[in-house]
Amino acid sequence: MRIFSGIQPTGVLHIGNYFGAIKNWRKLILENASDDFIFSIVDLHAITLFQKPQELRQSILETFAMYLACGIVGKNVNVFQQSLVKEHSELAWILSCNVQIGHLDRMTQYKEKTAHHKERACVGLYSYPILMAADILLYNTDIVPVGNDQLQHIELARDIAQAFNAKYGKIFTIPKAKLTENSAVQRVMSLRDGTKKMSKSDASDLSRINLLDSPELISQKIKKAKTGEVDSLEVKNIFGIYEAITGQKPNFDIVNNSASFKNDLSNAIISELLPIQEKFYDLMKNQDYLLTQLKKNGEELSQIASQNLQKIQEAIGLR
Repeated sequence: MRIFSGIQPTGVLHIGNYFGAIKNWRKLILENASDDFIFSIVDLHAITLFQKPQELRQSILETFAMYLACGIVGKNVNVFQQSLVKEHSELAWILSCNVQIGHLDRMTQYKEKTAHHKERACVGLYSYPILMAADILLYNTDIVPVGNDQLQHIELARDIAQAFNAKYGKIFTIPKAKLTENSAVQRVMSLRDGTKKMSKSDASDLSRINLLDSPELISQKIKKAKTGEVDSLEVKNIFGIYEAITGQKPNFDIVNNSASFKNDLSNAIISELLPIQEKFYDLMKNQDYLLTQLKKNGEELSQIASQNLQKIQEAIGLR
């Protein structure tokens, strides 16, 4: 089995990324030693919004270091920088010539992101799902671990693969989505608004716990986290975070024990993140190593990607 997934290298990764994706990846790696894992730093997706060049370069390195610090390592694991494998862009163009505009018009994430400024959105944001499909299909991926918010994109990748195979013969493996197994945190929500997903792009830093936040800052953010009645979305969110870390469901009334619970939650988060932070800062001391390893990983995947792309080009008559 081949498993593929990725995260954009923009902004500091937070516990939503960690519990919703990265920790689940690590679990899959440990439980499936015979499978092949590919995890991408999807920098081409990141530039659908303007990025300051130096900040983007630094974010790519930091995201790579964070993957490694979180345990996304192994003989059967490749963590790579998307833009270093040119076949992703080439396949995206081929796929875009085989996808009807109507498919993209139905993408809910695009509608949400451009609801108030569609005329100013770039073409790349519109065709983002096609590049994502290329990322997945290029490696004949079997399984894509994702959150609920990405299911529509995986369905599009499946539709593209099936239509392509029907037109040109059996070319692509039809991928399947694998949802986050930890039901407590399939989606980690904002600490300030339980209706919104925790996001790197949220203007308020108090809305999220970043993986590199200091113990003092984590405690401060949890203390200021919005709460309410026991059945409120905000309370359910922090209960879910607590359960994801400790494996235990809170069994007391947060209305009467809010300060005590928040202190316990802060300590649990700090304990979870401390070894990751120590490993991350150790890796960032040797950025030449990180750059060399990214180049090596990209070259390794380029061999697979180029062979697969050549077969696709032959199938459609370009070779």
